[in-house]
Amino acid sequence: MEPVDKLKNVLVRRELERHVPPPRSVLYLDMLGFSALTEDHPDEEFFDFNEDDAIVASGTTESARQLNRFQHVLNSVQWDPLAPVTPSHLMAFSDCAFLVYDNPLVAAMSAVTLMRAFLTMEVPVRMGMALGTWHVQRFSFDTVRSLTITRAVFYGTGVVRATLAEMRGGKGCRIFLDNRLDRAAIDLIRTNVEVLDTPEATSISTASPKSKAVANQELNYLFPNPGLDELANDKDQPLLQGVLKMRQKLQTPVDPDIDVQYTSTLAAIKRMRTQLGRST
Repeated sequence: MEPVDKLKNVLVRRELERHVPPPRSVLYLDMLGFSALTEDHPDEEFFDFNEDDAIVASGTTESARQLNRFQHVLNSVQWDPLAPVTPSHLMAFSDCAFLVYDNPLVAAMSAVTLMRAFLTMEVPVRMGMALGTWHVQRFSFDTVRSLTITRAVFYGTGVVRATLAEMRGGKGCRIFLDNRLDRAAIDLIRTNVEVLDTPEATSISTASPKSKAVANQELNYLFPNPGLDELANDKDQPLLQGVLKMRQKLQTPVDPDIDVQYTSTLAAIKRMRTQLGRST
């Protein structure tokens, strides 16, 4: 190959590589138990009638109220002046959402802020966070005669990894970190957000050496210590009360598969408080 041709190929390759988008930090979140809640409250509104068919009570069902609270927290991301960071993309789909950030630190800071808001609003949510590709192909809304077409076409390794971390990391309202986040990413997160090892990862490896945990670590989403531990303890209470109130709303007898979500959340919060040096 002639030197001129070789140099041309090198320059073309560098130009192409320059336009390859860098890895993005993807946060996937899912509202826990919403399928069962929708089955219990399938309608958006309820009406109670007396013997004369007059309406004596009406209102919004619990499924609609919880979905509204879920969407309210997500909507606040774009205008909340107290939010530390905002995503470049936010895609909400009924009871789940994807949020995309430039780096792991801003994603982690946003994730813990969101989790505190969700628990305070009594919305059970679990999250998975990962680093990977994020490809957007098409977003559109069309109406053709009686047909409505809504397209949200995107994909990437960040999407896949964040989803798996949420689904397979463990139980409860927690923020799981995909294992493919490297040491540099974890160190960057630790500059502003505490990270814990998950007990699930230990139990999986102990039970079966061939088993591989998807998420060995999770984020501590409690408020950081402001210097006065007593004040920090007080700021944790709305989160704890939100979890307890959600648990109290469960229909009795409580399904063990549902109750474990709340016991796992409370156990995780206890570990987080211990890490921050707070009484448990």
